[in-house]
Formats: sequence, structure tokens, C-alpha cells
Amino acid sequence: MTDKNISRRQLLKMAGLGMAGAVLAACQPKVVEKIVKETVVVKEMVKETVVVKEAVEVEKEVTRVVEKVAQPESPKPRTQPVELTIWFHWGGDRGLLAQALIDDFNNSVGVEKKIKVTIETTRDQEYRQKLTAVHMAGNPPDLYHLAISTMELVANSIIAPLPEEEQQFVRDYYILPGVDKVSFQGQVWGYPTEIQGPCLAYRRSWFEKAGIEVPQDMVQMREIAKELTHEEGGVKYYGFAIQYQNYPMRYHFPQNMRRCGGDMYTMRGDVPIAITVNSEPAIQAASWWDGMVEDGSTNVPEVPGWECMWNGLAAMMEVNPWVPIIQWRDKEGTPREVYEDCGFTAVKPWPGIEPVGHLAGSWMCVQDRLSKDLDAGWEVLKWMFHPPDMPFSRFIVEQIGAVPAPKNYPPKVPGWSDAMIQGYLVEAPKIGIPMPGTGKVLGAAEINTELQATLEAIVLQQADPKPALDELQPKVEEILKRTDGARW
Repeated sequence: MTDKNISRRQLLKMAGLGMAGAVLAACQPKVVEKIVKETVVVKEMVKETVVVKEAVEVEKEVTRVVEKVAQPESPKPRTQPVELTIWFHWGGDRGLLAQALIDDFNNSVGVEKKIKVTIETTRDQEYRQKLTAVHMAGNPPDLYHLAISTMELVANSIIAPLPEEEQQFVRDYYILPGVDKVSFQGQVWGYPTEIQGPCLAYRRSWFEKAGIEVPQDMVQMREIAKELTHEEGGVKYYGFAIQYQNYPMRYHFPQNMRRCGGDMYTMRGDVPIAITVNSEPAIQAASWWDGMVEDGSTNVPEVPGWECMWNGLAAMMEVNPWVPIIQWRDKEGTPREVYEDCGFTAVKPWPGIEPVGHLAGSWMCVQDRLSKDLDAGWEVLKWMFHPPDMPFSRFIVEQIGAVPAPKNYPPKVPGWSDAMIQGYLVEAPKIGIPMPGTGKVLGAAEINTELQATLEAIVLQQADPKPALDELQPKVEEILKRTDGARW
């Protein structure tokens, strides 16, 4: 945690975030000396007119909003039933399980406390756009389960801090990566729900048949991947699967750098002051993927990585715990023996590097500062997270797949194989550390877009690792300076 809070002028500069103009407009003061109208594009290209104040007025307004969020008014006693809305992003079977959980609240504590909660299903990819729209309209939901960074939500005056006794509960009850996710400027703003960190999943039957031991470093992994790659009956079987499309590569790249002895971000407390993507560890990390593609021992580009694994076509894959639960164990049409045959072990470092793995608090439950009834919202969240039942924590771990955020989570997770428990709950936490920069980088979305494009080009053999990363370096430096430089 940095020893210097973000100043009002820095918050003003941070208002360049996508939501800032809309949120500030929703909170505009009664007296505005100068009005400038501009068009803001929101979901489905719907245009809205927003009032934009002079810098002095905006700065005053940011200060007022931040102070109000930091010191919320005491809630009035509830005399009438209250209906709250919570955003979840699950559909299908998991949506039904989430609804059953909320029904349990409504039919028990909800009756006693005169609170009814309704789920609004919102695709997680649309959260930012919808947050903008609902705050512009003045009718946000009351509660959220989301992965947007705490810093971004606080800077844009979206969420309320937890009551002081609940802040202490979170600090005492949850593991460090979870607490780090929900903390900003000395306050706790939510309950950590989902801790993700990869393990190496490997097909035990393949290793036993070949008489091969589990690899102990990244070089051994590449050699074993080559050895286990083969064709049989006209079908190719791969030694290592890479999910190279969408987000996984940009997510795993900073960890792979750490496994090779480097860091992508240099942090000063909560503030990223430098980014490096072309260091020797960075080139080594990208070349490790690229080398396996050159060896012909991966699925790239023939088959998507998760599909390759769930169809029994790969020997190894590095995955977060939600993947074996949702993509292998529960996915319709996936042979159950793939999940049951998988062993799981902590990720391995480059030879000579101390074993290390990243644990990242990726999701949390928070309350909107404009909630219809803050006190009622805290009652709901306490029911979801407090022991002994902690129903939402159990739902996330057992049905979604996550490293438990509570410190004293039961060691035997219902529905998890013994191998998953060994890898994710025994081995991985021993080497797990918070991922540097998680939720602390204002320019992360823009940086990650550039990073993903570069990494995909590398593994698709469209670019060599060193020149591609050298070309990327000034781009990400410019983004970080533009988005986060005001905090240096």
C-alpha cells in the first residue's frame, strides 16, 4: 500500500477512464459556471448528452464525491420491505445454482430482515458499458459481483467502502491476494470471492505409460512435451496445450516472466512506475511458448487449447482451477475420464529460479454507493460471506472452481478430485504470491490488448519473440505513462 494517497488533481487526471465522465455527470453540482455539451457513446451506440464542467468544478466535485464515499451516511432504520438488485454474469446451470443461493437468502434472512434480492444477469464483458449507462440514468443496481479493479471503481465513485467492522473482518479472514484485490488507499471496498492461480494439469496415464516423472522445471516440460507428442490412428496427440486465443496468454505472461526471474511491472506501493516486456526473462517466457510451437508439440494453431485437452488430445496444460471444473468435469460431452485422469501440481520455474506462482484476486462482491439501502446491502453480503456457512464462497470454490479466498476453508472440497486438492490447495499456495500490478494499473486494459496481439503473433509464428517484444516495449511504456503517470 502506498504511503501517499491519490491527490484530487491526480483523481481528476484518472477521470480519463471510460466511466468517469458519465459518473461525474450523474453527480453534478447545482451551480456550474460553464457548460460544454459532448456526445458519449454507450452500449449499442446509444447517444447521451453529458454535462462536462470546467476543471476547477470537476476537481471540486471529485473531492466531494470521494469524501462522501469514504464517509457514508448512517443508514436510516428500515421500516418497509426493500428490494435490492445484484448483478451476476452466469447463465445456464450455474445461473440456476446462483438463483438457488439467492432464493435461500430471500426465504430465510430476507424474510426476517425485510429484504428481497433479485438477480440481473449481465455479461461480464458488458459491465463497464452498463455501469456507465445505469449511472447516467441514475438507477444502478445495489450489489455487484465483478472483476473490475477496486481502484477504477473508487476513482469513478461507483462503490461504497465496507463498514469498519467488516473491513477488519476481511483483513483477518481472507488470504493476502484476496485482501489486496479489494483494498485501496487504506480502506476495504468489498469481499474477495475468486482467487485464481494456475497449476500444471497432466494426464497421469500418459506419464505412467511412458515411464516419465512429472517435470520439475520449464525446460523439462518442453522436452517431455516433445516426447509425448505422437500420432495414433491418424490422430495427432500433443505434449502441451496452449489456449492462445482470447485472454489466457496475456494473463499467464507476467507469471511466466516471474518464473524466468523477472517482473513485468515495477511497483511503488499501489503505483506502477515502470513496465518491461522485452527483458531477458520476458523474451525467455515468450520463447518457451514459441519453442514448443516450433517443436510441433502443441495444438497451435490446429486446435483450441481447452478443446484439445477436454477431447483427450493433450498430455499437459497450465490452467486456473475454474478450467478443470467448468471445461472438463462439467462440460457436456466431455469424457469424464479426462478430468479423473488429470494430476495437478504447482507450476514449475526456469532452471535455477526459485519456484514461484501467482495468485490473483480476480472477482469481488461490492455495493454501489447509490444503493437504495446500504444497511440492507451489508446484511446480504454478510450472509453470503460470513462463516460458518459462507454460501457464496462455497458456491465459487465448489461450482465455479477457484482457490478459496477464506483462510480457513474446509480442506476437503466437495466435487473436487484429490488431485485437484493436492495441486491447487496444497502445492500452489506454498509458492503463491499476489500478482504484481493486479487491479493497480489504470492502463491495464489497453496494455493487455497490445500484449495479447503480440503474444498471439509470436505463437502463430508471425513474429519472432525478441523483435516483437522490442517493438511492443515503447507502446506499453507510452500507455502506462499516459494512464498512470499522474500518480508517479
